[in-house]
Amino acid sequence: MKTRITINVGDQQRNLFSIREVRNSEDANKTDLNLHFRGGGRTRFGASFEELVLPADEGNYQPSRQHFSIHADPSRDTNLIARTLDVGDRKDAANSWHITSGIKSGRFVPFLFRVCGNLLSERYDLPESEDEIVSLGAFDPAKDQLRYMVIVSTAEVEFPQHEEHPSNFKDLVYSDYRITLLWSYFNFPALEHSINIVPSTTKETGPSPGGEWQDVYNMYTDLNGAYSATYFRTHNP
Repeated sequence: MKTRITINVGDQQRNLFSIREVRNSEDANKTDLNLHFRGGGRTRFGASFEELVLPADEGNYQPSRQHFSIHADPSRDTNLIARTLDVGDRKDAANSWHITSGIKSGRFVPFLFRVCGNLLSERYDLPESEDEIVSLGAFDPAKDQLRYMVIVSTAEVEFPQHEEHPSNFKDLVYSDYRITLLWSYFNFPALEHSINIVPSTTKETGPSPGGEWQDVYNMYTDLNGAYSATYFRTHNP
C-alpha cells in the first residue's frame, strides 16, 4: 500500500506524490523507499533560479516522468538516493544520484525542494484507491505558492519541530526510514510551472554528510529566500 501526500485546493484533493516501502534486493531484512510523482508532467532545465522562475516557451518543455528511490546499500556505510527522470530522449542523461553517509550516521538528508505550480492540472487528480492519505491541509493558489522540502533520516532519529521556525511540519515513519516534510507558503499567486531543486553528488564531491536539524532548517530558509528574491527581481509584484 502507498502513502499519498495530498493538499486541498478549494474542494479538490490534489495528489502531490506517493511513498511506497519495498524490500531491499540485497537484504530481505532491509527496506527501500520509492517516491512517485504522477506521470503526464513536462520538464525543462535551467542553470540558475532566474532561469527556473521565469516562464518559458512551450517548446522548451519535454514530456517527463520522475521518481526517487532511497536504497539501503547494506554492504556500505552510505545510502543511495536516486532520482530517475525520463525526459524526452535524454533518459539516463537526466538522472541524478545522491550518495550520502548522513542517514547511517544519524543525520538528516534533504533530497528535494519544490515550489509547486498549477495543482489543478489533471496529473494531480487523486486516483481512487485504498492507499493511506496524509493531507497537508489546504491553500488557495490564486493567493499563495506552496513550497516544500523532503528530508530522510533513520526511523529512530526524529526531526525536531522548532518553535522559532515558521514552517509546517509532518513526520512519516517507516521500517528503516523517517520522512520529514517541511512546507510553507509564499504570498503571491502560484506560477503555472513547478520548480525542483535536487541535491546530487559526484565522484569528485564524494558522499554528502547530511546535516543536523539546524543545518536543514537553514537550508530550507536559504532556498526560500533565494527563490523569493528571484521572484521579486523577475516578476516585479
